[in-house]
Amino acid sequence: MNKLIITFIFITFITNMKAQDISGNDLKSNSEIIFVNFKNDSPIIKSNNIDISSKLYILGKADAKSYYNYYGSFTGSFFTSLVLPPAGLITAVVLTAYPPKDHNNLTIPEFRKPLAQKPEYFQGYFDQASKMKKRRTWAGFCVGVSFFSAGYLMFGYL
Repeated sequence: MNKLIITFIFITFITNMKAQDISGNDLKSNSEIIFVNFKNDSPIIKSNNIDISSKLYILGKADAKSYYNYYGSFTGSFFTSLVLPPAGLITAVVLTAYPPKDHNNLTIPEFRKPLAQKPEYFQGYFDQASKMKKRRTWAGFCVGVSFFSAGYLMFGYL
């Protein structure tokens, strides 16, 4: 009996919810909702009311999440903060200030190279890769400081 009441309350709650976009505005119809499905490692974007440039931007961001795999900023901030944490902090700030290089470190797959010539796709890929580089840089700094602190507490600094 309790499960039936909870299910009824849940269904009532779900049916009364309104779809909202990122900024909190109510959506007028289901045609404005974007669905991103992944099939065979490439996203399929379904929407009736979105232009092609927005689709390319979303596709670029999704591809960067899948294919951007450069860890040089993590390694650099990790080792400098492992040796001396203030130097690691300076390294992390400097690495965060600069976005990834255009084509050297972006690791865009070969089958997406023709699509990377379109500025909308490239901007989406570049924005997501920049965000990932910043996260990895600060993750390297945090891990390096953690290892430094653990080593200092266990062995003392030489």
